Amino acid sequence: MNLKNKIALNVSLLFSVFLGAVLFIIYLFFAEFRKEEFTDILKDRIYTVANYFTGGRDEAEVQNLELITSTPTYAIQKEEILVFNKEFELVYSSVIDMEVDWSNEDLRALRDNGMIYRRENDSEIYGEKINGRYFMIESEDILGKEKLDYLSTVMLIVFFTGSALVWILSFLFARKVMAPLDLFQQKITRISANNLNERLPETDRRDEINLLAKVFNTMLRRIDKSYSSQKEFTASASHEIKTPLTRIAFQLENLSGIEKHNPETAGYISRISEEVYQLSDIVNSLLLLAKLEEQELQREFTDVRIDEVIFDAFGNVKKNFPDFQLHFNINENEYSGELTVRGLKPLLDTVFINLFKNACLYSYEPFVEVEITEDDRTITAVVMSRGQLITETEKENLFEAFRRGADTQFRSGSGLGLRICQRILEFHQAAITYSSAGTDQNIFTVTFRHL
Repeated sequence: MNLKNKIALNVSLLFSVFLGAVLFIIYLFFAEFRKEEFTDILKDRIYTVANYFTGGRDEAEVQNLELITSTPTYAIQKEEILVFNKEFELVYSSVIDMEVDWSNEDLRALRDNGMIYRRENDSEIYGEKINGRYFMIESEDILGKEKLDYLSTVMLIVFFTGSALVWILSFLFARKVMAPLDLFQQKITRISANNLNERLPETDRRDEINLLAKVFNTMLRRIDKSYSSQKEFTASASHEIKTPLTRIAFQLENLSGIEKHNPETAGYISRISEEVYQLSDIVNSLLLLAKLEEQELQREFTDVRIDEVIFDAFGNVKKNFPDFQLHFNINENEYSGELTVRGLKPLLDTVFINLFKNACLYSYEPFVEVEITEDDRTITAVVMSRGQLITETEKENLFEAFRRGADTQFRSGSGLGLRICQRILEFHQAAITYSSAGTDQNIFTVTFRHL
């Protein structure tokens, strides 16, 4: 989950919890108010009935129900009124033609406390001791409960509607607030070693996002300056070293041809020449890596046929390794393409030259199989050779600079070949991977995007 969704989710949850708590508290207050209001109604009804017992009427007269039921008072449904004397004898009941049940515990509580209130199922019971008599009334607050149910329904509608509205608004607000970060992400994704001059947009606002953009741009300027100095030094140093190496190689070649040397001296000259050529190869590789950082090279891309690149690389390697052999195959399928990619042919030549040279140096025999497959999306070139397999530990650092396998310590090489291959292919938006098959088959797969 990204940051803007987390912010929107947390704000929405907090609001929902807060709104739910407020509505619940309001509901509790209203429920308590309904209870007190209905208790007052019951109390008034009891006092109305009690007036008939304190107005000079005897209990026999009070048995006339019309004196009580016709008295104007609050409208109460399902009302039951009971009146007891001091001996807990029932002297009046509003229940007609039905057996009346009561609890002596309520009467004793009335005698001791002077008042009782309790709920029983859907009804509410209120009692009070007045002038030595015990008055009890049981009734159901139908109207109050309907109001309470209506309030709970309204509150639920308010809760869900308000929560949904806040959730939608919070996500829209978070998206709007975090929009600059999305723009930063897009620009930062495009930043690479080839375009360190890319900058994040800055505004005059004094917020954290604009401050982040300014800090990031400052960091980019420092990196760009440092990286440019490094590239300039690498290119200059490599160029300065290349010239004397060329002279040394030329002088060694002249020295070996001037006169006949004894075998020991000739061996020294040959080994020195090999070291000079290896050092020259390293310098050329460093120059090539430095040149790959120049974005302007992409403007020179042309259509290049992969099969021509492979055959030209084979011819180049065969000059130094006369026994080198190539088995070339194109897989036929329904897609009929021209095996063409966009790129710089000299650089693509270098990729396959390095792969073929490695096959000649580290395989059991100077022989490779190359298989090309093309579909509507990619062109894949698989280079296979037989030799000692690369270990799992060596695979992790296979394409790093100056990394060489354990079996190469007595063989010439700079450790830059595969790294250069990877950098050239990345420059062409292509990829290279390594795999193995059986006990001795090393496989390098080069994948290009189709035009």
